[in-house]
Amino acid sequence: MGDYNIVKDDLIELWMSQNYLNSIENKEKEAVGEMYFDNLVMRSFFQEFEKDNLGNITGCKMHDVVHDFLQFLTKNECLVLEAEGGNNKRIMEFDGYKKVRHLTLMFAPNGPLIPSSLCNCKNLWTLATFDSKITSFGRELISQVKCLRMLNLSHNSLKEVPNEVGELTHLRYLDLSYNHDLTKLPNTMCNLINLQTLRLIYCWALEILPEGMRKLINLQHLHVWGCRSLKLPKGMQG
Repeated sequence: MGDYNIVKDDLIELWMSQNYLNSIENKEKEAVGEMYFDNLVMRSFFQEFEKDNLGNITGCKMHDVVHDFLQFLTKNECLVLEAEGGNNKRIMEFDGYKKVRHLTLMFAPNGPLIPSSLCNCKNLWTLATFDSKITSFGRELISQVKCLRMLNLSHNSLKEVPNEVGELTHLRYLDLSYNHDLTKLPNTMCNLINLQTLRLIYCWALEILPEGMRKLINLQHLHVWGCRSLKLPKGMQG
């Protein structure tokens, strides 16, 4: 996945979700993230840059050599699995599952995200899906990933989000973008008081956000463009 397009602002938000950025000399975390990104650019970690009209870098790709080296360094903490008939048996055969912090599930088939696919990965900080068609996830799954800081279920086929999502109190980054049949979010989502980033891009059927969004006192980034049916709660309009 070394040829994956990296959007700079998205990357900085992900760094924030993992608490990689600390304020330096009273600088905001976003400014610190910009400084780190520029430093990595200067050190040739990235390549194939995309720029805006002013010449500012907006996206890039990671250098293949750097990507392979980072994979080697994080081989016990990061795991990418391809779904096998929806069961993902490989994770149960993986000796280092207790050390896994960041998990990506690829090609999960149409249907619910099966809890057994995360068997014994109770220390996950990151759960993401790639090129999948998940339709739902529920209480059993959430009970196994209570330490999550980042959850990316974008580009799936979700129609609803369970009430139990509000139990993920450590969550800082939630991406539900491109779930075109998702019509609403549960009010319990307002219990995610550590949430910093909420991405709902092109959720075409999404009609309304929870009324209690004001409870999300740490929310800094709300991305809702392309949500053509969305009506914002009072206090968030205009």
